[in-house]
Amino acid sequence: MTYSMLLSYFLVVAAAAVDNQLMGQEVLYTATKVPDRINITFNGNPATSFAVNWRSDSTMILPMVEMALASDSSTARPELEMPFRSSSKASTEILVMGGFKTLHHSHTFSDLEPETLYAFRVGQEKYWSEWFHYRTASDQNESFSFIYLGDAQNNIKSMWSRTIRQAFSDQPNASFILHAGDLINRRHEWEWDEWFYAGSFIHSMIPVVPVTGNHEHPKTQEGKRVLMPNWIQQFTLPENGPKNSQETDYYVDYQGARIVILNSSLFQDNDGYRKEQIEWLHEILSSNPNKWTLISYHHPMSKGVLVEELKPILEKYDVDLAMQGHVHSYSRGITWNGADYKGGPMYTVSVSGPKFYDLNELNGFDMMRSGHHKQLYQIININRDELTYQAYTTTGKLYDEFKIIKKKNQKKFINNLKSK
Repeated sequence: MTYSMLLSYFLVVAAAAVDNQLMGQEVLYTATKVPDRINITFNGNPATSFAVNWRSDSTMILPMVEMALASDSSTARPELEMPFRSSSKASTEILVMGGFKTLHHSHTFSDLEPETLYAFRVGQEKYWSEWFHYRTASDQNESFSFIYLGDAQNNIKSMWSRTIRQAFSDQPNASFILHAGDLINRRHEWEWDEWFYAGSFIHSMIPVVPVTGNHEHPKTQEGKRVLMPNWIQQFTLPENGPKNSQETDYYVDYQGARIVILNSSLFQDNDGYRKEQIEWLHEILSSNPNKWTLISYHHPMSKGVLVEELKPILEKYDVDLAMQGHVHSYSRGITWNGADYKGGPMYTVSVSGPKFYDLNELNGFDMMRSGHHKQLYQIININRDELTYQAYTTTGKLYDEFKIIKKKNQKKFINNLKSK
């Protein structure tokens, strides 16, 4: 953890000491000896590694992970039948929020085999989670799909849960789920309780690829925005970003695609961070060996430094898809070139939670689809030369669809399949 992250941690913890009393809320799911908030993330090469994170009460100071090749055993104790079973000590960090002290544990599994189904569990002594399955990525440019969700933010347990669960039921073999910022509304622990409850075992079997939004950067009493400590404690993310914003700026290479995650709050609000981010973007986009390039950041490409300084970079390196959130409506379009498409991203904005704004189209774009007052999820499939994007309502109805086609020695083409 960098110095700036440590400073952010102490500032937010100090401000959060009376969090729950101020909100008049109770913690919904107090941490116990039994592991909860179990989630997996990418940390390293997805073909050979992944990380697991979980929470417990303050007594569980010797956390362990166990892993094995997944087995078809039907015995009463299948863990005894799993071949190559191993145990490892996990790392632990203390978190104090709202007057509650909890332990957050993590472990990165490494040196794994590509395209292999593993079983793992976490815990200590007699307090263990269930066994989960996870299949590592291929080390080749194979087809894959993932889920993209806009802001969850409000009424997470009661209303957002249906969106992530419907998305999972439509694409249970998704390689990961990308959350485009504002996962919760404030820094309160009870909101994270709802987020993990809503996703339940989905978070434990499909890697979380989270983006920080403005609501992940609460203000201190002095008015300074800092990263909430929950973020660093409960997600283990790649440390391949700029030195002062690691684990909020990062990228993942997955089966022929580079997925770039950008902290747009820092990009907009801090000149020093923005300079580092711009240098980093030029570096990782100019040296990108993958056929596909996708980026996600929270604030839409509508004004200010995003248009002035980020947009030219995305167009220079012909990024294929930009996944955004923040304005709680739906829109997508290409840039100012209009019908004479000359490359650059398809810019998309979506919302998965129940908080809506009136339609907020992207200014200056050739809009191909827009709408509002609908909870949505997106399924993106990359099949070598084609990227297929489908947006669905939370009841599973197709809402929007397009393809990006990139065949060898041919100009990139966008096939607008559904735009009414």
